[in-house]
Amino acid sequence: MKVGRDEFDGVSASFDVINPTDKPLKSPRIGVICCNAKKQIIGGSPEYPELVPASDKYHVGSTVNVTGAPESCTAYAGPDVL
Repeated sequence: MKVGRDEFDGVSASFDVINPTDKPLKSPRIGVICCNAKKQIIGGSPEYPELVPASDKYHVGSTVNVTGAPESCTAYAGPDVL
């Protein structure tokens, strides 16, 4: 995952959502969680890509709401995706 500043001086995270199944995923819930250098959660955001094609990937760019500077962000698939 790539984390950086967006055009409004906010924090953005970009990553690929990979669909290993043979069926398209419609509006899967992806949770983005960001942590500081002390590994404390400082924010995040939900993302809902419109469609992730079967056996393919979809690139997501997300503006995340954080308090402070994130050291890292991680994306997790919501339980309704699996």
